[in-house]
Amino acid sequence: MNDENTRAYITEFIRLFIILISLYLINNFLFFLPFISGLSAFNGMPLPSLLSLVISLLAFFVLAEYSSRTRGYVENIFKGIPQAGKLYSFSIYVLLALFLYYAAYGAVFAFAGEDWVWAYQSFFIGVILYLICKIGLHIYFNSSAISGNLIEFFSNIPKKL
Repeated sequence: MNDENTRAYITEFIRLFIILISLYLINNFLFFLPFISGLSAFNGMPLPSLLSLVISLLAFFVLAEYSSRTRGYVENIFKGIPQAGKLYSFSIYVLLALFLYYAAYGAVFAFAGEDWVWAYQSFFIGVILYLICKIGLHIYFNSSAISGNLIEFFSNIPKKL
């Protein structure tokens, strides 16, 4: 492993953590404001739900940008896995899809109603299945290189009796 890339990745992770904590605190602060709770936005959607959705979308874009910014570090840290950054990005995108599903569910339910929840769920099932298939195919097509690197790694470990 490359110490410089590992340090840069950890620095980016701490930066992400600080940004997400800040967004979380802003979201909680907005929920405690007494004059916001009674207001409604579109179709009777409570304003706090809409603001929470906007902050969740900001967190989504911060996480997506983090994934693209740290992809090169992951490539350099895990050199034994071909295109490790691509695998890393697809894994982050699965987590992002799950995050966005739960973050926007309340707003979609309030705005579109119960009749369109099936379309919302079907869309996210399709996105997550697509990403999981991409991860599986990536591992499948690179399995010989990964297994060769694992054999080399384990053969270099000194045998202890």
